[in-house]
Amino acid sequence: MATDLVSGPTRACMREISAQLGPSRLQSCWDGSGFTTGPPKDTSGAQSKRLFSSYADHITWSDPEQVARALGVFERMLRVYRTVVESSHYPEGETSQQRWAKRLKEVRRELEYDGYQITESLRILKAGDSRPDHEMSDAQLYAEALRVLRHARNQMERLPSTTQDKGEESIRDVLLVALGAAFAGRCTAESLNGAGKLTFCCGSGTATCWWASVRYGPARRSFVRGASRSSSATSPVTTDTQ
Repeated sequence: MATDLVSGPTRACMREISAQLGPSRLQSCWDGSGFTTGPPKDTSGAQSKRLFSSYADHITWSDPEQVARALGVFERMLRVYRTVVESSHYPEGETSQQRWAKRLKEVRRELEYDGYQITESLRILKAGDSRPDHEMSDAQLYAEALRVLRHARNQMERLPSTTQDKGEESIRDVLLVALGAAFAGRCTAESLNGAGKLTFCCGSGTATCWWASVRYGPARRSFVRGASRSSSATSPVTTDTQ
């Protein structure tokens, strides 16, 4: 008999959460998941719990493809649940964030037993899986952008022929290839300014952008000592580095 990838206790935990969401919000979490309802095997509890069971009781929990879709539903449920918890009344002296942290800890514990982790943005991943760059903290993204640029600089100095006798546009492209490989293509470079300074932005949409201003000298070597950060792609704040 195939082993369930999401255990009964974890499913029961999510079923309890469904009672806090209400039928309408819970239904929106299941919409678009590709699952259809059937007669619930567990008919106990309020309408939201029965609605949850009408979906969950007909999922093959040993099927990786179905489990992946179900976890997507769980992620949407957690995001709604967070809104409900943080907007509800909480005891004096306890902030809404503290209340949510306690509730999330309970869910994390159940999922950890099944080998899953919940990220800060409420994504559910297999334990040990690397997080995509948009799941990293601001500090992690900043450090990663600088690390990539510094390694690119060092490699260019070891292989001077890659930039020897090349102009600003060619040097920009070399660095852009390095950043693009690390950030899955989600990076851009400014138009040429002809002043020996290149500015890069890593990120997309509303994600945090990391701006690195790189100066290079007559020897056509790149020097990266820092970068500035901006939380908005439309309001860049850059600083020169040498």
